[in-house]
Amino acid sequence: MNQQNWPSNQSIEFVPYSRELAPYFEKLNRVWIEQFFYMEEFDKQVLEQPETYILNPGGYILFIKYDGVIAGTVALMPIDDETVEMTKLGVDESLRGKKLGWLLSKRIMEQAVAQGYKKMVLYSNTVLEPAINMYRKLGFKEIKPEGGVHYERCNIIMEIELEPHPLGEEIQNLTMVLDDIYPKLAAMPIGIVKLYPAEGKWSIQQILGHLIDSAINNLPRFILSQWQERVEVPTYEQNNWVNAQQYQCQEWKQTYELWWRLNQQVLSVWKKLPLESLDKTILIGDREPVNLMFVISDYRAHLQHHLDQIMAIYGNHQSELSAH
Repeated sequence: MNQQNWPSNQSIEFVPYSRELAPYFEKLNRVWIEQFFYMEEFDKQVLEQPETYILNPGGYILFIKYDGVIAGTVALMPIDDETVEMTKLGVDESLRGKKLGWLLSKRIMEQAVAQGYKKMVLYSNTVLEPAINMYRKLGFKEIKPEGGVHYERCNIIMEIELEPHPLGEEIQNLTMVLDDIYPKLAAMPIGIVKLYPAEGKWSIQQILGHLIDSAINNLPRFILSQWQERVEVPTYEQNNWVNAQQYQCQEWKQTYELWWRLNQQVLSVWKKLPLESLDKTILIGDREPVNLMFVISDYRAHLQHHLDQIMAIYGNHQSELSAH
């Protein structure tokens, strides 16, 4: 690629879908479709109802701003658990040639990886020669059709195997932990979860409350890093948080369901983190600076440590009750 034509970082901003931006999604795509082809019925459905056809099934819509103006868009449409379609890539006609299509394609590929997809496909037409050349440079290869396609205009199908996401293992591990531990927590008797294992030690319910506080304090770190180059957050005083939240006085179900829901949100944020966020600097109180990848790994390790602690305490309580 000719580096002289790349826009400066200062002039570029990526923006996720919002309803206020929906008209841009339709307009940017309608222009190129009607310039080279015609609006098919499926085009109309997707462009007029993007939430129904793209977002609700788990897809994603991305926009790019150039000098503060919406200049292009692209979307992901899930095909199955491992495969996603890159679709509706459109750039403002007056800004073509500034590599915005390349930047959008790279970013949406990163998004697909972050959401756990292993393969990306696209449906196009060879009349769009510059776009086809760009896809090939990105690593897409032409494949033979194996079934019906959305569009009559499609005469070429391309795909690419996506590289694993750096957070893939952390996402998979946290997902497995949540699936495994939830029924175990739900089955624990109230009488056991509120017992103190020793003087001055937290009960099972308080330990899980501490993990709720951990999620509450870490979510801003995960979120702010998506647009701040340097995230500064305070530390939190663990005992004060647990005491102030009064977890020991709550219903057990309220505690474990809140913890589970918060970590579902953590997973949701992790899956959609831009890759460049992982290197962002995080300053927590007066500690040494770390990057977001370290914070994420530390969060999951900390969570696993305390869940192991909970299961050990639960096992000890059960043994003591059985002995009596």
